[in-house]
Amino acid sequence: MEYYYIAVFKSRTQTMKFYDKLKKSRLEVSVINTPRQASLGCGLSVKFLYKDLNVVKRLLVLENYYSFGGIFCVSGCGSTLNIRPQS
Repeated sequence: MEYYYIAVFKSRTQTMKFYDKLKKSRLEVSVINTPRQASLGCGLSVKFLYKDLNVVKRLLVLENYYSFGGIFCVSGCGSTLNIRPQS
């Protein structure tokens, strides 16, 4: 069973910009297709680990990501993913 977080954006450009910033900070991140259960963006999301949640939130506050759609916790595997918004 997998357990990770995703940051969803409505702009592919901003998704990639956010990914690059996190990668430069040496965080373990990747760009993934947004699961359909959280499909409110451009189709791409930045995947990251729980241990990096505070760093991710801090960067979102510092930068102007106008297309940011939210952070979601993803658990499960395959087509049986459980996705819930992170507050």
